[in-house]
Amino acid sequence: MRWTRLLRSTKERNQIPNEKVKLIEEINKARMEWSVAQERLNYVLEEDQIDYVIFMLEAAEKRYGMLLRSAKKMDLNMLDIIGDGKRKPTSHDYMNKLSAGE
Repeated sequence: MRWTRLLRSTKERNQIPNEKVKLIEEINKARMEWSVAQERLNYVLEEDQIDYVIFMLEAAEKRYGMLLRSAKKMDLNMLDIIGDGKRKPTSHDYMNKLSAGE
């Protein structure tokens, strides 16, 4: 019984970083979606498009905020989320990925 408890706690410790990595990836994706929605707002012309982009922007902001609150509960800080200073993808990179179907 002691071994199973030890193995279980080891597995749980190994899963925690994976959960944090997934959360960080989701936060970065949500930040990118928010940035894309902000850029789209600059290019809409019709009233229906404006309504749709505002809806997208509000949804992206809510999702980003929700994920940041989750990160706070997991004791992640901005350095964990932003990373090690390497170039982060821009919203243009994200739009290119979307148009390429990735």
